[in-house]
Amino acid sequence: MTRFFLRERIPEDREALVLTGPDAHHLRDVLRARPGESVVVCDANGTELSCRVADAEADGVRLTIESRRPDDAEPHYEAVLLQGLAKGERMDVLVQKSVELGVSRIVPFSSSRCVVRLDREEGRRKADRWNRIAEEAAKQSGRSRIPPVDPPVPFDEALRIAREADLCFLPWEGETARNLWDFRLDPATRETVRFVTESGRVPRIAFLIGPEGGFSPEEAGEALSMGIPTITLGRRILRTETAGPAVLAQLSLLFDRFPNPYPDAPI
Repeated sequence: MTRFFLRERIPEDREALVLTGPDAHHLRDVLRARPGESVVVCDANGTELSCRVADAEADGVRLTIESRRPDDAEPHYEAVLLQGLAKGERMDVLVQKSVELGVSRIVPFSSSRCVVRLDREEGRRKADRWNRIAEEAAKQSGRSRIPPVDPPVPFDEALRIAREADLCFLPWEGETARNLWDFRLDPATRETVRFVTESGRVPRIAFLIGPEGGFSPEEAGEALSMGIPTITLGRRILRTETAGPAVLAQLSLLFDRFPNPYPDAPI
């Protein structure tokens, strides 16, 4: 079903709304929607509003709200992907697939082994493109929110953003022992998840993925010095556009599909 996203919260007593601008153009002129057709609108809270087209005029498309349901498409955590800049269409692909797999925010960054170098203006233009890809992926996959894609930041800023999350880690080929399952079972992870959920919010999990050339030993060491542990993603080396979605798929299993791997203590 056709899906639209609003930046505002729709009050529970609202019985109708009006789509304007590009959304109205798309629904009225591209899809040629007619009165009685169904659409879904997601508001700023992630609430899904089941609507029907009442009329489509030049000043907007008026919708009648038939029912509401709370956000049930989003993970029970926030996943922040900090992604080393990649060349060509690789960034486009990983943005699309990461949104499909539940990412909540993507922050591109530049590091020593990045092939791509963007100045501030180029970075903003690229971010605009990536945000359009994220919106289309959110619509296609039935998300309740559109994950934002930030303009690129330096590596030290990416480390700072990761460190501000409740949980963070850095997949690195130099790590051979500790994997994501071990990270999930770590007592510190357990206590952090317990504390965050008892406070009434979902845990924020940030992770850094290197560019085509990966992270240098110095960069991995810098992350470790800031308290960001390294993990291995297995015996095979993944491409940069594959690694982020692979982590997101594992997070979905470990923190969402089976949120309680501790049989002795529910969290």
